[in-house]
Amino acid sequence: MKLMSLNKFSFIINKFDTIDQSEIANTIINNIKIKKKKIIDYFPDTESNSDYRAVKGMQNDPRFYQRSDTLHNFILKFLGNENYNGLITEQDIQNSIKDDVVDPNAKDYKDFEEFWFELNNDRAGLESCVSTSKDIQKSIIERCEEAGDFIKDQMAKHWIRDAKREHHRRVTMDLDTNFSPALKNSDDIANLVEIISKHMRISNVGFKDTKELIIQKSIAAKIFRKLIKEKINISIKKKVEDYSFSHKFDGNPSYLDFDVTVFSDYLIYFGDKVIQKREAKKLITYEEAKKTFLDKLYNDVTGKLMFDNNSKTDQV
Repeated sequence: MKLMSLNKFSFIINKFDTIDQSEIANTIINNIKIKKKKIIDYFPDTESNSDYRAVKGMQNDPRFYQRSDTLHNFILKFLGNENYNGLITEQDIQNSIKDDVVDPNAKDYKDFEEFWFELNNDRAGLESCVSTSKDIQKSIIERCEEAGDFIKDQMAKHWIRDAKREHHRRVTMDLDTNFSPALKNSDDIANLVEIISKHMRISNVGFKDTKELIIQKSIAAKIFRKLIKEKINISIKKKVEDYSFSHKFDGNPSYLDFDVTVFSDYLIYFGDKVIQKREAKKLITYEEAKKTFLDKLYNDVTGKLMFDNNSKTDQV
């Protein structure tokens, strides 16, 4: 491909944030079907073929390539490779550009089992609990060291105990009423939402037994596949949004216990692509919440340790 022809694809770099990569991947797969070819005709050894893995990744994630240059290189490779001739065009790339940015945190699902598993996959929130508690413990020591060597010595004696960690999720399920296929299938979506609610034990209501679980899961799978055929995007967006910290003294000599609570917001969405909206500034950020907690703890810690130290001095 000549240098001059490459320049006209600079829009991929400039418009990167508004390109829906799943549309590009779906176009490639659909064109293979239109040509009445098989996947292996273009992607032999599909398990190890990096191009095919990229296409499948893009189908499930509209922001699969997180850097503009890697997406640019991928597209040029398809346009310039004779083996992929006719699978994608410049106009197809232009058509994938949207007025709004597709939310990178909202992942579309085409496979029911993957979707079903992901509903209760709290790994990100649990990992955030661990990393947050480590950061808070380190910050407590650094903040309290400002009071002098006496506090530093106390900290060095394992005065801080392991944190109590909790992860809570807040779940919202919604459909896009402006997307006609979703509105037309709202009854099926409502039935699927009811089953999802039991699977996730929302409001602590779950399946009464294994028999009900199996029956309801099979119904959910049928509804899910029907909605996919209706071109309804089914996505899950997970994001750690809020944090809460507390502390207390326990025992004699006193130990410091602190609690870390992480809140994750889940959005399960039925409709068109989830668009990343311009979010209003949060009332309090993680760093602000941490600073408020550390300031209060600092006052309590210094007061408590100095009181204990003076009490021991008076008893001598």
